Amino acid sequence: MKALMKFVLAMAMVLMMSGGAMADDFAAQGIVLLPGLTAGYTGPSSSWYNIISLSNITDKEVTCKITVYDHDGNDVTNHGQVYTGSYGITSRKLLSSGVGDFAIPPRSTRLFLFGIVNTGLKTIDGHGVLKWKSTDTDLRRALIGSIRQIRIFGAGSGSNTNVLINNGQPF
Repeated sequence: MKALMKFVLAMAMVLMMSGGAMADDFAAQGIVLLPGLTAGYTGPSSSWYNIISLSNITDKEVTCKITVYDHDGNDVTNHGQVYTGSYGITSRKLLSSGVGDFAIPPRSTRLFLFGIVNTGLKTIDGHGVLKWKSTDTDLRRALIGSIRQIRIFGAGSGSNTNVLINNGQPF
């Protein structure tokens, strides 16, 4: 019985210690789920992607971390790009590609585009997790945002859907 107890305690210690090694070191002040993310590419005339628009409503810089997971729970954030500027392709400026970590200056907006083009993949369906933090540890709500899904059907035609994150309320 003592040997079994020692074994159980040893296993509990191993599990507790390994949990710290796998812990996320991003000390989030806020977190929100991003459901229904989907991206696809079947050729130049048929594609769809998501634009996650996030606005910092505070007078402090906010750091964001978006992680996108596919249908099997694999991290596919590498298909994301961070932009500043408006939705027009000529007025957007690419800030980073393949990572979900980025800063949003005070009273500013950033766009996280999740899509696939010429990767050999046909579609990715899944969800995302958005975490944010600030140097102002008293902040509780810093962002508002939306998810826009854009679908392209041939030359010049398409559709889009816009969903407010957290029903449009600050988070």
